[in-house]
Amino acid sequence: MRLSRFLPLPILLGFLALVAAAPTLSGCDGTGNCDVTTPFSFENISPEGTELGTAVASGDCVSIDYVGRRAVDDSVFARGTDRAFFFPNGLQGVVTGFVLGMAGQRVGETRLVTVPPDRSIGYGNFENPPLAEGLVGIPACSVVEFEIKLRAIYQDSRPCQ
Repeated sequence: MRLSRFLPLPILLGFLALVAAAPTLSGCDGTGNCDVTTPFSFENISPEGTELGTAVASGDCVSIDYVGRRAVDDSVFARGTDRAFFFPNGLQGVVTGFVLGMAGQRVGETRLVTVPPDRSIGYGNFENPPLAEGLVGIPACSVVEFEIKLRAIYQDSRPCQ
């Protein structure tokens, strides 16, 4: 059965053009290479116009809240509340882009960090399964976003040990 039998040719061609131009969930270009046109970026999304605390520095023990989402559909693949980490060395299991996005972040500030699939800072062309029930996996070559709130910088490192 042919689609052109049911749809006029201009509508069929328009539909096929839309399908061809639609982004894929994987972000791959069809050859297994990742589309790296999305740049790494971060922006402070809150609070605005208020005094913020100290900026995070290398070696600090910090507490963060975070949500990781796939940029293509906002599906959540990671979530953490009041998680203690050494910044940046103890952030095991996160991509380099996550750490780069936190550099200089101040206590009380929330940042939106966009990480391209570039393997040096993102997940590259590897698929990642869901980490826990209720979360989604990360398809190969995905652009991801992290919303990170810096809750505290601890004076002693015990929470991070």
